[in-house]
Amino acid sequence: LTILLIPMAVVIWRMKIPLEDLGITRRNLRQSVLEGLYFSVILVALLSLLMVLLVATGLNAPPTFAFNLGGTLAYAAHSFLQELLARGFLQSSFQRFLNDERGVRSVVLASMMFGMFHINYGPSAVALTTVGGFVFGAIYMRHRNLAGVTILHVTGGVAAYMLNLM
Repeated sequence: LTILLIPMAVVIWRMKIPLEDLGITRRNLRQSVLEGLYFSVILVALLSLLMVLLVATGLNAPPTFAFNLGGTLAYAAHSFLQELLARGFLQSSFQRFLNDERGVRSVVLASMMFGMFHINYGPSAVALTTVGGFVFGAIYMRHRNLAGVTILHVTGGVAAYMLNLM
């Protein structure tokens, strides 16, 4: 992530891209946060159902529900930086570069790259995060604010880890 953040920061600085264009804004903050919380509840329910199905079929070991506050806080910061890179920078840049008014192609491209960022966790993690990226990208398109997608990313990532899905 650091290897990608340094050139991203240089491009942002050299092109004088305003932070608001990257989703770091108070505009639409309330809607973004509420939507992030709402979709987090749905995501945790879906991940829990997936875990139950995988355990019942013997494809996954039961979860241990181990929680680490320090690790979770570090993951929250890491998730924000991933969302800044994937949604704020890449997706927004793709949208400008491709003249993608609706943003569909930009969401797909950024989500595929986002999934590949998780290749070190295996193919199932790539698939899960790519699909998650489609959802995150669509939510980001609605409000152009990173708050909601960061909440959703943290919640989904912590839940997937605690449910032994990653």
